[in-house]
Amino acid sequence: MMFTKILRMILISPEFVAVIAGLNVTYWWPSFMEKVGLLFLEKDLIQYCAIGLPLAGFYFAYKTVVYLLHPPNAEGKGFYEWSSYPLLRYHGYFTVSLCLLGLATSILLLLFRDVLTAQSLGSIYGTVTCTWFVSIITLGMARLKVGAILGGEK
Repeated sequence: MMFTKILRMILISPEFVAVIAGLNVTYWWPSFMEKVGLLFLEKDLIQYCAIGLPLAGFYFAYKTVVYLLHPPNAEGKGFYEWSSYPLLRYHGYFTVSLCLLGLATSILLLLFRDVLTAQSLGSIYGTVTCTWFVSIITLGMARLKVGAILGGEK
């Protein structure tokens, strides 16, 4: 039963839509993805942005998941007995995993940027970045909602 809920959470999610959108942009607008890929081939500031941006996203996701799973005033309000708490926990782990995947992908793309074409680089980086970015936005919205339900953040 929980496996089907997790599978549904993955397949019916904004993150999945972001992956589909990235693949569609790759198919319908390859010149844009090629321009993104050409940024990887330059040896300027993009190297730091390609690592710094996913690293910041991972840090934000981690801190937000810690807050979501252990918010202040949670025990007194029965938060841990909530029927959807396990799904919240799995979604938090999923988001952190996506951010970690984005960081690993960026590092691998920087290491192997000479092997791939500019369009391939742009497609992979654009799709992965869009996916983890959408994921941390939904996580941030969940944090706001949980904070509002439990009486706000202090």
